[in-house]
Amino acid sequence: MRAFILAGLLYSTASLCESTVAPLFVIQRSLNRNEVVYDLRLKDSKIDLELPLDDYWRMWAKTGQREELTGFERTRAYGYEIRSAGPETLTFVLVSLRSHPIEVKRKVTGEFVAVFPILKRLAQLTTVFIQLKSGGILPRIDWIEVRGRDLETQEFIYERLIPR
Repeated sequence: MRAFILAGLLYSTASLCESTVAPLFVIQRSLNRNEVVYDLRLKDSKIDLELPLDDYWRMWAKTGQREELTGFERTRAYGYEIRSAGPETLTFVLVSLRSHPIEVKRKVTGEFVAVFPILKRLAQLTTVFIQLKSGGILPRIDWIEVRGRDLETQEFIYERLIPR
């Protein structure tokens, strides 16, 4: 009987701390259909401060399964660095775009979005597309296109960035 009561208490306590994820944006590349997905981790409807982001591959060129990023991919291309974090906001940079911070905010609708300047307008970032140039051991970036929705007008906008 005690074990049953204890199990019930543990179950009800665990359900009080609900963990979910909210999709933020994806990175697509010209090489194939696979995407790097960035999800926001939430705990009790607030940003999970212990591990706020979940980044991983969605292997659309195969069966659509999830695969973790490799250590090299995390440190050189698709990883991120947290600049500041709170229960309602998060600022981070992608390791390959350190000069362009991404801010996560809660909209009045309650939805969390990744906010990024596109065409000097604040936009909800949805997609980063990387056009790669083959050659050599590793492909080189030809250009990067950031895509999203203007936060004021909801117009779809995009901007092409040329790496230096």
